Amino acid sequence: VSDGPNPAIEDIFPDRGSIMIPVGQAAAHFSILIQDDQVLIRIPKVPVQKSFMCVHISLRIRPNDCPLRFSLSVMAVPESAAVISLNVTRGRLTEDGPLIGSVDTKVSVDYRVVTGEGVGSATPGVDFLDLQPVKTITFPSLVFKASLLFKILDDNVPEIAESFHVVLLEETIRGDAVLVSPNAVLVTIEPNDKPYGVLSISNAALSQPIIINEDLTQR
Repeated sequence: VSDGPNPAIEDIFPDRGSIMIPVGQAAAHFSILIQDDQVLIRIPKVPVQKSFMCVHISLRIRPNDCPLRFSLSVMAVPESAAVISLNVTRGRLTEDGPLIGSVDTKVSVDYRVVTGEGVGSATPGVDFLDLQPVKTITFPSLVFKASLLFKILDDNVPEIAESFHVVLLEETIRGDAVLVSPNAVLVTIEPNDKPYGVLSISNAALSQPIIINEDLTQR
């Protein structure tokens, strides 16, 4: 078997051998094993070539292992952003790259929102809302982009930058697809509402004058 776009041994086994046609028979049968992997394959159109002595058969493995990824790996938004959209693409390794893999079937994958507990971690229901009714992204046949919507909650509380992750879960893929980078996106809500605090003189000093004796008070 001669190589095509990829080395033959990567996709089929065996890639060489002998065919024995016994006396009195006009045909012989042999098998080639198609090896399953998670390699993205581009398949060109290959014409069948014939000659007088032998026939060359072109074996085509259907496009497979469609890539799933986020359009961005990081996103910074102001607290006033309202609703933001996180795009998940199917079938492309880059935003404007060619289509790869089986895009004519239905594919779905679950996602998870991950937040921390310390300073700098956004809190669900306080800093943002997940607007999806279910945590599953579904791509119908020949659909290449889906969007996750999150609402950023605006308030008057001084806050430093706070962030949360949205992660695609590889073990939940249903259909002919694989995850590629970036399979997670970090969303950061920028500092807002005077995040470094407010300086003021205490109320007690304003309500009652401070009287000092300059001979006795040094500080």
